[in-house]
Amino acid sequence: MPGHSWSNLESQEDAMAALSNGEITNGQMIVLRGLGARGGPGVASASWFVAAVNGAHLGDDIAVITDGQFSGLNHGFTIGHVLPEAADDDPIALVRDGDTVAIDIARRTVDLLLDASEWQALRVALAPFVPGEKKGWLSLYQHLVQPRSKGGTLTAKG
Repeated sequence: MPGHSWSNLESQEDAMAALSNGEITNGQMIVLRGLGARGGPGVASASWFVAAVNGAHLGDDIAVITDGQFSGLNHGFTIGHVLPEAADDDPIALVRDGDTVAIDIARRTVDLLLDASEWQALRVALAPFVPGEKKGWLSLYQHLVQPRSKGGTLTAKG
């Protein structure tokens, strides 16, 4: 099921503003990135945005994709815990407005459909992830946390 994305949303606050302004409409895929273990830090929930989408009667008409998580009470087409997460400079970090994203529910895959030259150009232009936390335990966590596929454990990088 390929579709076009609205992805210029770097936070749930941006997404909520877009929803409030009527910029999110039927048939769109909303990509919320930066909510994963490193980006959050600590796997943020996108549930309140999905609740607002449902309140706007769009829950059956759009897809919400995130590297964060959802509660078990969501309604609509939601895909969470996308790995690798945006903070690890992987595909969810590269999605731009108008890109085609293919979702295969049976295979449990989400693919950004770009040719090799587009991938390369986006990777070169991608700014490296800069942890938001500058000191303290959350800073240490952002630097040391492993992907959720490895249990979200902390390990020394080296």
